[in-house]
Amino acid sequence: EKAFLKYNILNSLQGPSYYILTILFSVFLSGNYFIRQQFFSGNGSTDLLLFFSAVPYISIIAVPALCYRHSFAIYDDFIPLPSIKKIWLTFLSRFILYSIMILFLLPSALLVNLYGSIDWGQLFTGFICLFFYGAAVISVCTFIEKLINNRILSFVISAVILAIFNAAHLFAVYVSLPAVLVSLVKELSFAWHFDAAGKGIFDTRDILWLAGSTMLFIYLADFVTGKKAGRGYGKPKAFAFTARILLSLLIMLNGSRWYTRLDFSQNKTYSLSKFSKALLSTVQQPVKITYYQSSSIAKLYPQVRDVMDFLTEYASQNKNISLLVKDPDNDQSVKTMLENYGIQTQQMRTVTNTITQYVNVYSAIVIEYKGYVETIPFTMAANTLEYDLDGRLKHLITGV
Repeated sequence: EKAFLKYNILNSLQGPSYYILTILFSVFLSGNYFIRQQFFSGNGSTDLLLFFSAVPYISIIAVPALCYRHSFAIYDDFIPLPSIKKIWLTFLSRFILYSIMILFLLPSALLVNLYGSIDWGQLFTGFICLFFYGAAVISVCTFIEKLINNRILSFVISAVILAIFNAAHLFAVYVSLPAVLVSLVKELSFAWHFDAAGKGIFDTRDILWLAGSTMLFIYLADFVTGKKAGRGYGKPKAFAFTARILLSLLIMLNGSRWYTRLDFSQNKTYSLSKFSKALLSTVQQPVKITYYQSSSIAKLYPQVRDVMDFLTEYASQNKNISLLVKDPDNDQSVKTMLENYGIQTQQMRTVTNTITQYVNVYSAIVIEYKGYVETIPFTMAANTLEYDLDGRLKHLITGV
């Protein structure tokens, strides 16, 4: 197994193609970031989100090129290893080469310190998420390579599929889709799964989805290989294959039910401060927090998940605090109540085919305590939410 892994890596390193690919990968991403952030004019921001978010777009070409089937692959059939082991080892060799490419980005990220101070937590979670993203897309390319014998065609199809994955979050903005498809394209989108990591948050929901995707496509690649080789599937093998697929799907789908969020950001923007915890500990009477969230806004903007996560953590600090989530879009009585609170809808731009429309949406928070009410009329991000919640809750409790 070690010999096969070493064999794959060394053969991939022969010739200039990998080195050229690595240089172009690093130069493009670094240049794109420094130019777009206007560092050379002295106006740059040290936020690394734009730096990391460009990786999937160059990966549309870079990863299929990394997974391109070389001529020496014809000898793989003579290696005395089970096909699943050969596929995992081939995947691992490609992942190692991809990781080297990603690590070459580290000096560029550190150079940002010349123009300010970077958020080390954001740097850490960003690189971790990129490694899991790389594993997922490499497994997709490995599956397509096994499915399609033609090397050029498999390269083109891999690039097209990665492009679709990277732009999946935009489909719901420009095309009217059913709710089920909106949820699906949201899960396929890298932007949704990188949103938390780009802010310095390690979220197991995103990591488990990418890890489950990796397992799923590796096992599918093994299934395709076996079918092409004429391998039969008796009951034990069929059961084992089904169990692996189901396990992969369970990891992907259940990761959002039981999850952990760790805030590594420098200022702990998305975690409760000591002040908030002390304030919440003083609540002796029931407090009801209601988050009025339009379903349309939840489908299109990943930032809304941060709001929901923060509210959940906020309410969990005291048993006297309850949290409700309501969709006011289809309930006129709720809309009327919000209007009485002085909460108005905000317009969100949507494009369907050639028609541009503006949809009225809610993303408001209402806090109730002893018959008194405080409101946050509209919020789309969690970076200032703690300040808003604390100020209103303190006013309800103390009157100050």
